[in-house]
Amino acid sequence: MIGSRTAFALVVSAALMAGAVTAEAGKYYKWVDEKGVTHYGEKAPDGAKATALKVGDTTSSDADDEIKKLSEKRTAAEEARKKAEGDKKAPDVGSKEDRERMKTLCDQHRKNLESLNSGKRVLTKDEKGVGRYLSDDEMAEQRKYAEGEVQRCQQYDKVKPAAAAQ
Repeated sequence: MIGSRTAFALVVSAALMAGAVTAEAGKYYKWVDEKGVTHYGEKAPDGAKATALKVGDTTSSDADDEIKKLSEKRTAAEEARKKAEGDKKAPDVGSKEDRERMKTLCDQHRKNLESLNSGKRVLTKDEKGVGRYLSDDEMAEQRKYAEGEVQRCQQYDKVKPAAAAQ
């Protein structure tokens, strides 16, 4: 059983600790490291440009700004992704030389896909020139790549050469 002095000491200690937490509530910092990652902490690292944050029982004063910035970054990333997809769907046919080079590449992708779908093992050479057969996983990976390239070539074939004369 706890004695009255011990109980009193525990109550006083708890009160002091609660006061210490309240006193420290406004001493948090925000900083961005060299990789662009935002950090929060009770002590800013030496040499870092840190912003003191006021912390209380409400949201921080810059929470709305941070949410807005994050939303803008996400919107920009989504727009960039859509643009990249659009670029794949409508390739620029370019000059006559570009069209000829693209035709050669597309023919090669079609031949590669045909070989990968033939059911025969595919022989390749490593960086030292030593021949080896592709594993089933490697063949599946190469097949997926070739299918994507052939699909892009089909989109490319739909673009009229007259569009390149602009």
